[in-house]
This record gives sequence, C-alpha cells and structure tokens, in this order.
Amino acid sequence: MFFITSLAYSGLPYAWIYYTVWGFTLQTIYFVWALVDQWHRRSSWGRDVAMDRKLRYLNACFDASVTVSALVSMLFWVAVHPVDPTFVLYWNVYVQHGANVLILLVEFSLNSFTIRWKSVGFVVLFPVLYAVVTWIGHISWHQSWPYFFMDLSSPYAPLWYAAVAAVHVVLHLVMVGLSQMKRTFEPNQCPHHATTADYLPVSPASSDNRA
Repeated sequence: MFFITSLAYSGLPYAWIYYTVWGFTLQTIYFVWALVDQWHRRSSWGRDVAMDRKLRYLNACFDASVTVSALVSMLFWVAVHPVDPTFVLYWNVYVQHGANVLILLVEFSLNSFTIRWKSVGFVVLFPVLYAVVTWIGHISWHQSWPYFFMDLSSPYAPLWYAAVAAVHVVLHLVMVGLSQMKRTFEPNQCPHHATTADYLPVSPASSDNRA
C-alpha cells in the first residue's frame, strides 16, 4: 500500500512520461508479485521448494528493481536536483528517490534472492522499453522530451543513449558485487546459487534447517 499510495500522488497517468515513475511502478509490481507468490507457496513454508521458472522471473524483476531504483535516486540527487534547487520536494519525491531504495535494501537483506549478472538483459531492456514508448509518445501526441538528452535532434543523442545504458550495466555490476558480499557473510540467507543449488527455501525456517 505504501508504494501504491505514492504512485497515486504522482500525477498519473501523465507522470508516466518520467523514468522515475516507471522505476517506481516496477518496484510496486515486484512487491505485489512477491506477496502473491508467498501466498501461493504458504503450504510449503518450512520446506525447500524448487527454484521454478516463476520464481526465477520474480528474482529477475527484483534484480532490475534494485538497479533501476538505485540509479534513479543517484541521478536525481547528484545531477537533477542540484540543477534546479527551486524544485519543490513533496513527500512522494523523497519516497521515490530514497525511501524506496532503503526498503528494497531491507528486502534484499531478508529475502533469499541473489542479484545475478544474467539479469543484466532485463536491466537494459527496461530503459530501452521506456525510450521506445517515449519516442512513440513524442511522435504521436507531440509530447515534449522529458529529459534533454532524449532529444533525437541532437547530434550527441546516440552518445547519451549509450551512456545511459552503460550506467545501468555498471550499477548492476555494483549490485552483483553487493550480492556476492551477501553470499559470503550470510550464506544461509541465500542458499540458492545459479550454478550450484537446485532449491530455494521460501521461509527462514528452512534456511535454519540447512545450516
């Protein structure tokens, strides 16, 4: 409800022209999906269950959510807000550019997921999808560019687009490194490894049984 309420105060549907709201929507989808998945697996609590395709997709959604939210927050406070200090910071701005990252990090510390390098395809696909929708909106509805570097009339546009994609990849690498630390210091919290384990516990109790 925290995420849904914040989305409701973001000026939808117009606010969907901004990448911030796209990222926040992805995070909301992840948490709703995770809750539904846990409810469906409630009969398996305390036992090891196979890391099936649905759970792998959920893990990939989480990987993309963490990377995108961290990137959006970093760019907002480092590059966007300093340019326009008169910008009014309402409560939902703090939620979408800070509080959400903290919540995802807490989720990361408590769940059994690891951030995997092979999810980089989803991480890059997300801004590509956003760019395509923005291009369509610009052509079809004469929509203005939400960010100056998206303007295709600029000769530097290809460099900007390549740079944005590269930053996504680099930040995802940072998150993968953070995940490696989790596997090192809390191995019982993340028993699933993409190359070695076949099962993922759906509750802390099963992690304790494996210790």
